[in-house]
Amino acid sequence: MRSLRIFAIFAAFVCFAVQVNSANAEKVVRVVGYTFPPFVSKDGTGGLTTNFLTFLNNQQSTYRFEFSKVHPNRRYWAIEKQVADIVVFEMPEWGWQKHALLFDETRVLLRGGEVYISRAEEGRGQTFFDDLKSKLIAGVLGYHYGFADFNSDSKWLKKNFSIILNNDPGVVIKLVLKGRADVGVVTQSYLSRYLAKHPEAVKELLISKKKDQKYLLRALIGKHAPITTSEFESLLDRLKSSGNLKRFFDSNGVGAHFAF
Repeated sequence: MRSLRIFAIFAAFVCFAVQVNSANAEKVVRVVGYTFPPFVSKDGTGGLTTNFLTFLNNQQSTYRFEFSKVHPNRRYWAIEKQVADIVVFEMPEWGWQKHALLFDETRVLLRGGEVYISRAEEGRGQTFFDDLKSKLIAGVLGYHYGFADFNSDSKWLKKNFSIILNNDPGVVIKLVLKGRADVGVVTQSYLSRYLAKHPEAVKELLISKKKDQKYLLRALIGKHAPITTSEFESLLDRLKSSGNLKRFFDSNGVGAHFAF
């Protein structure tokens, strides 16, 4: 009889422990991204996005943010089919218009932009970037560019512009430097990091003063996600108040673009 009472007490304790652990379990938030240096590296294992998610995981225990890399065009499908919850460092103008009912957007996290580059040659100045229709342009497949009214469809781009599309912004710079493209389009943050690693290229490149587009990067959160937009912003507000959020972006070299 005593053994039965002990077993009943033990069983009740196990049930209680399971309930406590279940209540305290982290909510998994699935984040997707695509090759977009310096935010997501080509192999998907590095970059500002994965660093940001690691930072968020280390700062709290309510949510666990997990990252998966997808093709740029698959990010819409991932949110629509609810196989992903969030896309971070994104702009609603980048093809999300017809999916607008599926997600909410946060306040701006980072500001930035993209610039044009060409090979520096004698007599070539800023007016070289005025007429892109007559130039061979190098860009990244799946990206949305201001000069193309943010239309990323490769067939449309090749029909309306003389353009080379590849999967790596580093290749864009190399094509320009080797004279295989007249103009390239790159993010300011990526270009800054490239020139820091390759200082000899500073004199070899002409960089436009005007931007192809200005970035207002946000997090787009699916309405089905286990974290709401207000909850995500509250989390960031707490980290901002402590100074940890700004310190994170400073340590990743984009503190000057911090906007939240």
